[in-house]
Amino acid sequence: MSSQDWTPEQMIKPFKFEELAARLRALSRRTEKPFEEILSVDDLQLNLNTHVVQRNGQVIELSKKEFLLLELLLRNKHQLLTREILIERIWGFDVDITENALDALVKLVRKKVDLPGKPSIIKNVRGVGYKLRSNHGI
Repeated sequence: MSSQDWTPEQMIKPFKFEELAARLRALSRRTEKPFEEILSVDDLQLNLNTHVVQRNGQVIELSKKEFLLLELLLRNKHQLLTREILIERIWGFDVDITENALDALVKLVRKKVDLPGKPSIIKNVRGVGYKLRSNHGI
């Protein structure tokens, strides 16, 4: 097996940490074209490489935390994310953040990404958390 075809699952156990570290360094040196990953729902797109968010072709400027909230919702677009999970992923484990801070962040993102006269793309599940809504009933 060549080093080009190697994946971490293929290492024979037990293995030396130094060997794993060397293989990971070799993988990181490869100069392949980066994979452009775009998360989307309906006409909302979030590009993970360029950090550009667009709705109906219009670029939307988001702060770091706003982008992270939208990314989490898009990565989990078929699931309800609890308030606790969102707070933990956006602010971290060791920060004392109130649920009001999350509500304020959601309000800011809604103001930037929602279309006038249409229901918000971010649906509140009262007392539990948030999930994405699409035109297709998700």
